[in-house]
Amino acid sequence: KIAAERNDFIAKLDKFKFLKVYPSAANYVLCEVKKPYTSKRLCVELWKRAGCLVKDCSGKKGFEGRSFIRIAVKSAADNEQLLSVMKELVVKR
Repeated sequence: KIAAERNDFIAKLDKFKFLKVYPSAANYVLCEVKKPYTSKRLCVELWKRAGCLVKDCSGKKGFEGRSFIRIAVKSAADNEQLLSVMKELVVKR
């Protein structure tokens, strides 16, 4: 069940131009954040707008100078909530 939800979630995340989504076999998805956002700014916006806690991985070894986030694969409803907020961010720009 998680694998199917993860694949659907990855496909939907991949549509955002400010994200480069990496394939995953885990219960989370790693994404590189591109302009106009940074990982920190995107994490803050998602928290403020929807209470979605997304991990900023930019401080991790190996990611120096690049903006990465890690998003947990949750239920379809939770994933849709996060995607909805991300869509608002695109419209806001």
